[in-house]
Amino acid sequence: MRAVGPRKKHLPTALVGLVLTCLVGSVMQVEAQEFHDTPSETIRDRQACTSDVMNLCRAFIPNRTAITNCLVENIDHLSPACRTVIASRR
Repeated sequence: MRAVGPRKKHLPTALVGLVLTCLVGSVMQVEAQEFHDTPSETIRDRQACTSDVMNLCRAFIPNRTAITNCLVENIDHLSPACRTVIASRR
């Protein structure tokens, strides 16, 4: 015969789903706010700065604000094309 011990309580699946939905929604809202706080970028801007981001600011991916700040702080080390993009946003 199996020993009967205290039963483990499990959160109902619906509650877990609700909590996860709230967390994901919160993260998406913060990211959307970050996106609206920075000037919009074009595909050309992104292409001009991709290698600089990977070389100088990789640690800040995916935080766009932190990446932009990193590029500004390293403007003397940027490629000419990326330097033009960053200078136009100042």
